[in-house]
Amino acid sequence: MILNIWEIGILLIGIGFLTISIKLCITLKNLDIVIKRIDKILENSERNIENILDGVESLTNLVNTIVNIIPGTVNFLSTAKFLSGIFAKNKKTRGDKNVSFNR
Repeated sequence: MILNIWEIGILLIGIGFLTISIKLCITLKNLDIVIKRIDKILENSERNIENILDGVESLTNLVNTIVNIIPGTVNFLSTAKFLSGIFAKNKKTRGDKNVSFNR
């Protein structure tokens, strides 16, 4: 049996197609394994991300509470400073005289 060149060409194309098909199947199988691993990692990370977001939410609430308290504290300290300034002026104007009443 004598093979013509075109028959050898078709045989080589068929062998190449078969080889590429096998390599494609192996690649798709490996891709499936990788996708399953990624999905598993994302499921585990999703729980961690939810925990982190819950923590950030509670921290944000605490920061908002502190920010709401700060103006009152500043006003209180300003008033205390003002009153201490008044008392200091009164003490200077009296001198260091004893103002107590003895009966």
